Amino acid sequence: MGMIISKNKIIQCLNNAEPRNLQSMPWSNILETILTREITIEYLKDENADKEKFRYINFREAEPDLLQNPLKLATDELVEYSPITSGPTITYFGSKIIYDVEKIITTADQILLKISDNLEISPPPAELVKLFRWVFSHAIRRHALFHYLVERGCRLLPENRYEEYRVKIYGRRKEAGEGNLEEALAEAYAITYLRKDLNKLPDSKLFEREELVTGLYRMTRYALINDRRPPGYKEARRFINEFETLLELEGNPEKVKELLTYSVLMKGGRALEGVFRGLSWLFYELTSLEAVNFTEKSRPPAHPYPVKDFLIFLENFRRDDSLVLLLLLPPDESTKTPD
Repeated sequence: MGMIISKNKIIQCLNNAEPRNLQSMPWSNILETILTREITIEYLKDENADKEKFRYINFREAEPDLLQNPLKLATDELVEYSPITSGPTITYFGSKIIYDVEKIITTADQILLKISDNLEISPPPAELVKLFRWVFSHAIRRHALFHYLVERGCRLLPENRYEEYRVKIYGRRKEAGEGNLEEALAEAYAITYLRKDLNKLPDSKLFEREELVTGLYRMTRYALINDRRPPGYKEARRFINEFETLLELEGNPEKVKELLTYSVLMKGGRALEGVFRGLSWLFYELTSLEAVNFTEKSRPPAHPYPVKDFLIFLENFRRDDSLVLLLLLPPDESTKTPD
């Protein structure tokens, strides 16, 4: 489905543009930093690893419930998405993703240590430590990119109320120690779209690739998606199905046609909201600036917005278009400066 974006809106954004942050780093450099930093747990040097012992390790034998919730931090303590700074003019430059490299490394290593103990392969070989860091870091990045997509999606709507939403709903919930719907959705998005990143997982000299990919994905999913996470994050499991639906739509025009036909037949958007329940709740909060008790309600509140607005909002998560990127370019990425 193409997106209809006002030419005047694009020109306005271009005229208001500010310089990019020159301190940004390519993601590849940030990832390299994470992979090459000193390992924080006891490990086995790869040259001392018994290849026959590790080649047929069944990662699926690890029992997630025995890992005792290894990720106790909120994901936003590992990575921060900084939206566009408010000012006299609206600009589309300036959003940032800032990675706390030290926390990402220590958190990933500790999770892997528990997995290794559970599989009786402790200490783990250095290669496995780095491969798990690779997978975990990509999941963290996907989480941050979801926040960017939310901000970008708001710029596609007739009225962009993103800044008000950040203050009146997201900010107030966070100050009160309550869980934010956006964090639950970001976690569900991250673990779903991590599958695309896993296609680029580096090869292993010690492990069978298929088993390794399955195992590392499974353990990362458990670390992010479980009922013992902080408020908001622990609701992520409820929203995975809708992102799996979006992922299935990628590169599949026939599926998109089915979705569009389905939306035409419904009344007031209720049927489509049943498929994309979490995103419907978020859309309601973004457009009405009214917080929703998403932990108890089973269906999103009715809202008289045009179905086409919600479909455009969904398309924003499903794909990138050059015109959309003009409205809000991908964020600069950098690492947190040590205190």
